[in-house]
Amino acid sequence: MNHLRFSQCGLVEQIDIASGVLSETDWMRESLELLQDMNLSDGWITAGAIYNLVWNKLTDRSSNYGIKDIDIAYYDGDMSWEAEDKVIQRGHVKFANSIKPVEIRNEARVHLWFPKHFGFEIDPLKNSREGIERYSAKIHCVAARLQQDGDIEILAPYGLSDLFSFEFKPNKFYAENEATYQKKAIRAKAMWPELQIYDWGS
Repeated sequence: MNHLRFSQCGLVEQIDIASGVLSETDWMRESLELLQDMNLSDGWITAGAIYNLVWNKLTDRSSNYGIKDIDIAYYDGDMSWEAEDKVIQRGHVKFANSIKPVEIRNEARVHLWFPKHFGFEIDPLKNSREGIERYSAKIHCVAARLQQDGDIEILAPYGLSDLFSFEFKPNKFYAENEATYQKKAIRAKAMWPELQIYDWGS
């Protein structure tokens, strides 16, 4: 149960602990610096690269265990594919030597491809935060970036209690997201058996 040692801490302390894990992990610190160098509007490293890294630290696994890619969200009012593709290609060059592939998405364009990918329509997002806070599991809704002074800023619209408690709970912002949640829950439990998975209806 040692992996739960920070589960009862308050949010401020949990943010400090998470920030410390990110800062002390070489590939994550480098990724945050590369993101900052890209100077993207409302740019964040999001989801798996953040919460999986913390889980790995708390369970004494390799820092990159189970992490498929480094997701980057940004927000640019130019919703053309050409503009987004330029950013994606620039990111691929920037992160060419990264430990994991980088996945870059303009949150302003999400509503354009979302129906084909997930099967239902959503309203246009107004900023990156709106996209981050609507992922299918609350634990997914976490992001990080560097501030100008080099300190790490953590975005956690639902707090970090689930992260440090190893509780995988549904985020029902989109009621149609159940299938996506179940798929991700199955994979997460297989990779991190310490997790407690909550049913969509809970």
